[in-house]
Amino acid sequence: MKESVVRDKSFAFAVRVVRLCQHVQTTRREFVLSKQLLRSGTAIGALIREADQAESRADFVHKMSIALKEANESEYWILLLKETGYIDEKGADSIGSDLTEILKLLVAIVKKNKKIMDNRQCREAQVHYQLSIDQCPLEEVPPGYKRTEVGEIPEDWKLDLLGNVVEFLDEKRRPIKSSDRERITGVYPYYGASGVVDYVNDYLFDEELILLGEDGENILSRNLPLAFKVSGKIWVNNHAHVLRPHTGVNIDYLTAYLESLDYSQYNSGTAQPKLTKKTCAQIPVLLPPQLEQRAIATALSDVDALITALDRLIAKKRAIKTAAMQQLLTG
Repeated sequence: MKESVVRDKSFAFAVRVVRLCQHVQTTRREFVLSKQLLRSGTAIGALIREADQAESRADFVHKMSIALKEANESEYWILLLKETGYIDEKGADSIGSDLTEILKLLVAIVKKNKKIMDNRQCREAQVHYQLSIDQCPLEEVPPGYKRTEVGEIPEDWKLDLLGNVVEFLDEKRRPIKSSDRERITGVYPYYGASGVVDYVNDYLFDEELILLGEDGENILSRNLPLAFKVSGKIWVNNHAHVLRPHTGVNIDYLTAYLESLDYSQYNSGTAQPKLTKKTCAQIPVLLPPQLEQRAIATALSDVDALITALDRLIAKKRAIKTAAMQQLLTG
């Protein structure tokens, strides 16, 4: 239904664009901007007609997405013609209103069909996985264990998705430019993708949370922690996902688990590595019973404390060695 409506509206819009451009070129002698509008404004309907004969749903989405881009570009040229005085505000608002309707329809069509494609790909992946399981000879599962898509795990452990075990609080984060932070210096940590970036005089969160770096080279290099626990009054910018574990999920266990993962398989960036919220929500999470979660977290914390103590001891010994060498070599 929407496809037929947008087809008719885009054709009517193209007719209005042609007449508007003829008027601007004839009465105002403007040929540069009007030609740009003529090209993009008439391309919308042509692409929608092409999409009617698409070879596949993916081809349909591709053509409709290009039509959406052309519609957005047309909006720009109409605004520019209005702001430069080549068309009056009334005329710009009138044709702009028609274009807004087309934009809304195209956005809805593209979103709907992309969702259908995503669901289909998910089902196909599940079928492919099941077929691979059915067709491959499987070794016997040891007593007390069960087989999952991530391997064999204890029977009382659960496998879930990160989106089901945490609440994403990304909508509450807010970036502050460095020049603005200079004017609001304070005592509250300002966090980015890999830790504290600065200190400011206000905060957005006041609880125990997990921060998971959203972008940056550290996603692949892992020179710094990518998942880390924070607590108290803090500010977080838009370079770290903010996660609040659900009841029954030990925050220290989940932090350690997330920090142990290889995120190269989840990276969706090209020029710069990136972990999108949608991708992160699909990360598999192994969940032992609560007592085991706590025991694992405690054991890992003890190891971290031991490593920290050893690092301090090594640093102390190096300082002693340096002082001794200076005394021996200088007399």
